[in-house]
Amino acid sequence: DGVAAIVTTLMLPVIIGMGGLAVDASAWFMQQRGLQTAADAAALAAAYEISVGNTDGADAAARREAENNGLSAA
Repeated sequence: DGVAAIVTTLMLPVIIGMGGLAVDASAWFMQQRGLQTAADAAALAAAYEISVGNTDGADAAARREAENNGLSAA
């Protein structure tokens, strides 16, 4: 019947918009996960350097690991 076509036509932008929002939310989550991974790796590298008594090298190790994981040390 004609009502189904009208309802479908009216709801189509909403359905497409929700799909776009889902894709964006997924991209945001993946970006946040990558940043967290880089931060964790940098923290672990610094903690290791401190644990072996190299406190002077902790900052350099953290920056190196951050850069290895895609973060700039700016």
